[in-house]
Amino acid sequence: MHSVDFYIDCALLDNLTDLHIEECTGLCFPRLPASLHRLTITKAEPCPGQTTTMVTVNLQKAILPSLEELVLHSNYGLSWHTFLTLLFSQESDPRSSSGTAKLDRGAEHDTVTAYKKVRRLVIPNLDDISTILGNPRFLEVEILGLTECTLNDKSVDFFPDMAPKLRRLDLSKTSINGVGIKHLVQVYKGQLEWLGLDHCQQLGADAVEWARSQGVQVSHRMTGIEEKGSRVRYRH
Repeated sequence: MHSVDFYIDCALLDNLTDLHIEECTGLCFPRLPASLHRLTITKAEPCPGQTTTMVTVNLQKAILPSLEELVLHSNYGLSWHTFLTLLFSQESDPRSSSGTAKLDRGAEHDTVTAYKKVRRLVIPNLDDISTILGNPRFLEVEILGLTECTLNDKSVDFFPDMAPKLRRLDLSKTSINGVGIKHLVQVYKGQLEWLGLDHCQQLGADAVEWARSQGVQVSHRMTGIEEKGSRVRYRH
């Protein structure tokens, strides 16, 4: 959906598996079909003077048992915590790693026995990462994008518990430093395949080279003179 200025009820599209919402105003935010496997929202801010009523209502109605990829670059003015709480509000037991849901099709209800886990999650500009990753739907995330999030070397301590299957992690434009990178690489014990560390101003080149020496592919692009990060001993 691109530059939509009228309402579309996508919940009626039973076979729709991929939905990319781009430049869709808050008043036109669609109902989401239960068949979705991949949902992407980009450049989708409400127009001045609009409320988030339609967004809130349709997020609350969403039942997405098959969702495996969630890429969000806009939350329509809501906090990320509120947005995701609304999106998963229909799940029967938010404390459980699996659950059942009722798919509302008028007077009929179909039962879904279990929810799939989200394997790819991209959400920039998060303030409270641990709260978001604590959602049981994200327990098996393998690809995680957290660019421009509020994060430092202490913030990564909970990653192994909340994202034990992580393979690819993008921390570009964060305050992560060499201590945090060393901890991540060591605690995942060879599981990490790729790290995105572009424009991390607190990260020294020695930390990047050490991570690469451990078999991790690292993207580390900078626009100017860096090497602000303090050096850390990277012996095994």
